[in-house]
Amino acid sequence: MFGKKEKEFDTEQVRKLLHDLRASQHAAKLNAEAIALLAKKMKSESGERIQKHAALLTRDMEKFRSELEKLSALVKGK
Repeated sequence: MFGKKEKEFDTEQVRKLLHDLRASQHAAKLNAEAIALLAKKMKSESGERIQKHAALLTRDMEKFRSELEKLSALVKGK
């Protein structure tokens, strides 16, 4: 009303964003796995702690990926 337009849901723009988010998630997961491998070579208490945190990060990234896939399904259904 009075010149204000509701913004439309741009499915293509959201799909591009999802693609970029998936790429970032994948890169972060690969880096967490690389950190875990390097930490394993440390053979120390610090290395063990780093491995634990890298495993937690990897798990969180998998959860994030799962949520991205749910969002993607919603967008495809629109």
